[in-house]
Amino acid sequence: MAKELNREVKIGKMIIRYNRTIENHIAKHNVKISEIVRCLDTDYLIKKIRGKDWMIITQCPDSGRFLTIFLEQLRKLEFRLKTARDSTPTEKRLYRKLVR
Repeated sequence: MAKELNREVKIGKMIIRYNRTIENHIAKHNVKISEIVRCLDTDYLIKKIRGKDWMIITQCPDSGRFLTIFLEQLRKLEFRLKTARDSTPTEKRLYRKLVR
């Protein structure tokens, strides 16, 4: 059974829910929730990848690091954080092409 999503961050009108397990998982990719929040406060590319799954590619303003964030849509503007990691070179090119 999935653990309760007992933590959340609000970014604009978007709510991203997560729990300690997800937080520990993204830490293995050297990503923190606070970094995700800072990155999503700037420009980002969001793309539906399948069913209820979404991918966000963004560049962090502080470090210049590119992150790819995977979410599952729960409701209209409410998502479950699945994972976050450094973007691949292909994802970085896509972001630069479509956002900049």
